[in-house]
Amino acid sequence: MPAENTITDKVVRLELERILAFNQFANSPNLSKFIAYVVEAKLNGNEADLKAYSIAVDALGRPETFDSQTDPSVRVLAGRVRSALRDFYTQNDEPGDISITIPKGSYRPEFSSTGPPQSKVSKQKELLDNRSIPVVERSVIFSLPFWVAFCVIILLVFALVTYFDTSQEKQTHLKNANNTHKLSIMIKDDSYQSLSVEAMDQARRFSSELRASLSDNTSVSIFLPPKNGMIDTLSDIDFVISNSWTPVGTTLRVRVEVMNARTNALVYSEVASMQKTANDGLSSISSAVTTISRQLNSEFFGIPVDDLAGRETKN
Repeated sequence: MPAENTITDKVVRLELERILAFNQFANSPNLSKFIAYVVEAKLNGNEADLKAYSIAVDALGRPETFDSQTDPSVRVLAGRVRSALRDFYTQNDEPGDISITIPKGSYRPEFSSTGPPQSKVSKQKELLDNRSIPVVERSVIFSLPFWVAFCVIILLVFALVTYFDTSQEKQTHLKNANNTHKLSIMIKDDSYQSLSVEAMDQARRFSSELRASLSDNTSVSIFLPPKNGMIDTLSDIDFVISNSWTPVGTTLRVRVEVMNARTNALVYSEVASMQKTANDGLSSISSAVTTISRQLNSEFFGIPVDDLAGRETKN
């Protein structure tokens, strides 16, 4: 480090101006008076006279009755000056040619040369030059084992991509196969309020056998109505089957209607009659179920839903 006698007064005063422009000094007159006084005193060769009394009276304008033994204000102010100088040199990104410090226990400033300022670019270059950067030998890159390993990795990546693409394609086919439209049929509960006990038993038997017959069709799924009766809220139902009963003499007449749940259109309506007598009741139930289920399975539930939307009601 160069000796202080090689540092010119001009350089010191330029550094002092930079310090006085620093916010902590610019906002505090006493800090500015203190640092300016001690620096000028040293430049003028009067550093031996830098005492608490001379600083208080000559720099800070205290009365000549000032007593440093009872008034520590100069010592306190010197501590603040040292702290402000540390902040100045810590926060300043552009160091000057010298630095000014005031050692603890003394009021005499010291001037130190900092050398030529180093730009941020040169600092970054120095940091990069000092880093330990691994170097890959050209002989390793162009060697046969390297290329063999490289090709193996490429093949593995290609195989994995092909496998996942094939697997996804298979899953798509399976999904499409499983999504082949399977009609959802809901059979509503019948209303038996106007029927006798015997007729009610026949009506229930008919509904049960019709449900079983339709269940044999693998292209449909049979559902019972929800307990809350809100059929309109079930978006996964394609058709709703309802049976209405009318006793006519010795026969029991049933009207089977199929409603498209998506369009509310009546797509099928058929009337069947069954005998009330015990002898002919069972056979007529089976005959009616066979006739209606055959018509529904072959004529309606074996075709897509969209084809049924515009079908006119069968009379």
